[in-house]
Amino acid sequence: MNREKANHSPWLVVTARLLGAITVLTALACPSLADDFAVEVVTENWPPYNYEEEGEIKGFATEIVKKTLEHAELSHTIRLGIWKGVYSRALNRNNVLIYTITRTPEREDLFHWIGPIAHRELNLYKLRARKDIQINSVADIKHYRLALQDGDASTQFIFNNHYYPEDKATIVDRRVLSYRMLFANRADLAVGQDLSIAYYMRMDGLPTTQIEKAFSFTVDGAYYLAFNKSSDPKLVERVNTSFNTLKQQGAFEPILDHYRIPNAD
Repeated sequence: MNREKANHSPWLVVTARLLGAITVLTALACPSLADDFAVEVVTENWPPYNYEEEGEIKGFATEIVKKTLEHAELSHTIRLGIWKGVYSRALNRNNVLIYTITRTPEREDLFHWIGPIAHRELNLYKLRARKDIQINSVADIKHYRLALQDGDASTQFIFNNHYYPEDKATIVDRRVLSYRMLFANRADLAVGQDLSIAYYMRMDGLPTTQIEKAFSFTVDGAYYLAFNKSSDPKLVERVNTSFNTLKQQGAFEPILDHYRIPNAD
């Protein structure tokens, strides 16, 4: 070793130390390597898929997510929020897991998809007493006042297919507000699913017997878990492998049976 060169090359020492520090920081930033990493999980209030009750986030999709992450030996935190906000966070922040998210052509290349966890369903609902509302085809929808959720896949579906003019729709940030608008005579139609609307009505104290399905859309796709495309591939693979393993083992069947959810196979 040439000591003179070593003594007169302090940048080599500094560079080595910087590289070492960067390596340590990179390891800590990598969720698949850091021991204290907790997956940030986000979703909306959408019973029975995901909802909060007595301070605890519940729902059949929530149970599937928890079981998947526990099997993958990943700690996690789950946060409920307005759909548009949690969707934006998952889309723009790496390593954030979002559920229950509809897989659509518009979103296909934006996320890594894990699932499916349930089939997709899309209906329009009205008050049972509103006999004047008659919908025999999608063309009839334009004659009525429609309330839609901001940023939701159902809203994109309706607008993209030109089933309803965007400037005429009433946009709400929470799904339950559209149902309240039916009873307040501020909307004629609201979007939902047979499974979820009954839960919403009961949890909000609305009479379930006074609402009925007015029209059913033909839709493809299903509901999934997802990470954005810039997320750590090792994390995505770890969660995906855990999900598929549990599904193949039938570990989700008791959860689906409890909530009476059809299998998404």
